[in-house]
Formats: sequence, structure tokens, C-alpha cells
Amino acid sequence: MTSAPETVFWTMLTGAEAARDHIRGAGVESGFRATFFDEDRINIEIPFSLRKRRRAARLTATVRPSARGADIAWTGNSGPLNHDHLVSIEEKLPEGVMYYHGLEDAALRAGLSLGDQPRYVSSFARWLETKPSELSGRGT
Repeated sequence: MTSAPETVFWTMLTGAEAARDHIRGAGVESGFRATFFDEDRINIEIPFSLRKRRRAARLTATVRPSARGADIAWTGNSGPLNHDHLVSIEEKLPEGVMYYHGLEDAALRAGLSLGDQPRYVSSFARWLETKPSELSGRGT
């Protein structure tokens, strides 16, 4: 099984300033702290929690304007990026701000459903990592 990527890219259908505001708000709503906020980056501090079985970590979102709105590059402070933290932040974003790069259509072609809301992209990516033999050789 391949390891999780160390950088995760999001595309948001808002301007860069609105994307930063949405990420900061979603991080705080998830119980995390936005500790550094400037025009290019947001640091999200994830506090240690024994009850939630969560180690302390820091995620950095680098936000850049793009033709679709804003591109976000997520990195972790050390070790592999914890995708559960990103899913938690993504769940708190307003409806319709994420661009899913055709993932909904790809899931339907593979016989899967992401439900009414195309959330949990990281979970779908983890599923893909466990099923490479089933997907190889399929046309689009």
C-alpha cells in the first residue's frame, strides 16, 4: 500500500481572501486553532487529545489565487499529513465552495456514490489506495 501524500491540494471556488476566511473559520469550528494568518498562509494548530486519540500537529495551508478561485496546498509540520484533520476542516466549509475535480463523476462511473454532498474526498482517496487491482485496466 502506498503512503499518503505529504502535500494535499484543494481548489476552492472563492477568491483567495474568502478561502482564507473559510479555512480559518472551519479550523476553529473543528476545535483547532488558527495561530498564524497572513495573505499567503494559515497555520492550523491541532491540540493533543488523549480522549480523541489525537497527537498535537500543525497544518499549513498556502493559499494562492487561481483561475477557478483559490488553490490551497496543505502540508504538515512533521511526518505524513493527517487526512482526518483535513476531512474535519472540509466538513465545516460552507456548501459549494470546494471544487472536486470531477470526483463525483468518477465515483459514479466506478459504481460508487458519494451521497448528496460530495464530502469526504480523503476517505475516497484512501479507498482508492486499497483497490488498485480492481481499478486497473478500466477505461474512462
